[in-house]
Amino acid sequence: MSFIRFTNNQSQNVRHRYIGDDLFRVWIDTLVRLDKRELNPVEIWCEAERLRRQLETIHEHREYEVQFFLSDLEERYVTFVENGVEVQRTESEATRTALIVLTILFSQLCDAGERDKNPHQAICASLAKILTTPCFNGYPEKLIQAFERKKHDYEGKKIVLPIKDYMQHGVCEDAMDELARGEVELLLNAVISNTQGIRPMCRIGWNGYKQIWRSICLDTKSYNLLKKIEPRKNSWNLNQKMVCNVIGLMTTFHLNNDKQNSTLVDDNKQHISDLLSTKNLRPYLSKYENVGTSDSAFDEEALALVKKIITDATVCDSTNEKWYS
Repeated sequence: MSFIRFTNNQSQNVRHRYIGDDLFRVWIDTLVRLDKRELNPVEIWCEAERLRRQLETIHEHREYEVQFFLSDLEERYVTFVENGVEVQRTESEATRTALIVLTILFSQLCDAGERDKNPHQAICASLAKILTTPCFNGYPEKLIQAFERKKHDYEGKKIVLPIKDYMQHGVCEDAMDELARGEVELLLNAVISNTQGIRPMCRIGWNGYKQIWRSICLDTKSYNLLKKIEPRKNSWNLNQKMVCNVIGLMTTFHLNNDKQNSTLVDDNKQHISDLLSTKNLRPYLSKYENVGTSDSAFDEEALALVKKIITDATVCDSTNEKWYS
C-alpha cells in the first residue's frame, strides 16, 4: 500500500487539529528541516497517530507487534502518490521515512511518564531497540537530539512538556485551535442535520448518537474521509456513503453490548433509507463491510476505527451512567 500525500488544503486543515499539542509544537522545528522530498510535519504526526490506533486494537503483547512496524512502513513509503501520480522512492528513502515516523511514535509514548511509571514502557523499549540498530547510523538518535536541544519557545520561556498519554487522548479538542474546532462543529452539524429524520429510530438517544459522530469527526482520518463528497454531487455535500455505512453499523450494535437489548438504531434499513433520501441508500446501509467496493466508503483501518468508536459508545462512562439513558 502506497502513501497518499496530503494536499495543501488537507495539510492546513489537519495542522489546525494538532497546533495546540505541546509536543507537536516542539517537534516542528526539527521536522520542517527534513529533506524537501520528505513527509511534512503534519503527515508525520498523522502517521504516528495511525500507528497508535493500530496498537489500540491489540490488547496483549503490543511490544512485539511494533517489531513489525518498520517493514510495514518501508513497504508503505516506497511509493508516494502526489496529485494522483505515483512517485517511486528508493529503499533507503522509504527506510528513512519509516524511522522518522517511529521516532515520533516513540517520543509520544515516552511522554506518558517517567520510565518506571510509564504504562507503555515495554513498547518504548521495543521501539528503542529498533531505532538504535547500528545500520541506521544513529539517524533516529540525531532527530531526538535535535528535538531535545530546543529548551525555550519563541517567547523565551522555558519549555516544560506536560505528561500526556497519547494512547488515551489521541486527537482531542483541547489540542485544536479555534478554526479546527469550528470545522469539526460544521461537519458534525451537517451530519446531524441530514440524518435528523432517523431520530425516532435511535435507541441510543439523540445525544448518544451525536456523541458517536463527534468522536468520528474528531478523528483525523475519519474527518478527512467524511469531508470527501461521495457520491459526487449528492445533496448532503459530504460523504453520504460513509454516513450511511456508519448508520448501518449502528443497526448491528446493541445497547451496553448486550444482545438482549435493542440495537443502537432500529434495524429497518428500508425505512432508514426512506427517511434519509428519495434515493435508494440500502446498499450503503447494508454493505459497509465490502471495503474497496462502490458500496463502502471504508478501508479496513477506517472500518475498524469506526467499529471501535461505536463499541465504546455502547458501554457505561466513568460515572456509570449511560449516554443513551
